[in-house]
Amino acid sequence: MSISVIIVDNEQVDRFIARRRFSRSKRFGEIFEFSSGIDFVRAFRLPPGIDMPAGHTTLVLMDIRMPGLDGFQTIRNLMSQLPEGSEANGLVFAICSSSNSALDRERAAGISEIKAYIAKPLLQDDVDRLAELCVA
Repeated sequence: MSISVIIVDNEQVDRFIARRRFSRSKRFGEIFEFSSGIDFVRAFRLPPGIDMPAGHTTLVLMDIRMPGLDGFQTIRNLMSQLPEGSEANGLVFAICSSSNSALDRERAAGISEIKAYIAKPLLQDDVDRLAELCVA
């Protein structure tokens, strides 16, 4: 099973590193990139701009420190677009941030859609762990 990846990060270098790590893994397929939370939310306005087949898993790797909408605001904004009572079926959110603050980790833990918190730089072991998370 191939897992799509969406990287949302305002730093080009961090998107490049993440793209290379995911590209090296045989478990991930198509990779999309957005340089801001605003661009990501616009692409997923209902009806969605990026079509994912039913039953398909998409990992959203989200930075939290971005201008405009931060990562937390971006996730909440996207979730608010879904019809009431529905879930983010097929979307798995993971934070990848240079912030290792306990406050940010607590905030992420309080959002049920966020399944992992990874400190930058993204390592190949992190990618393997995210693949396991996506099939669990």
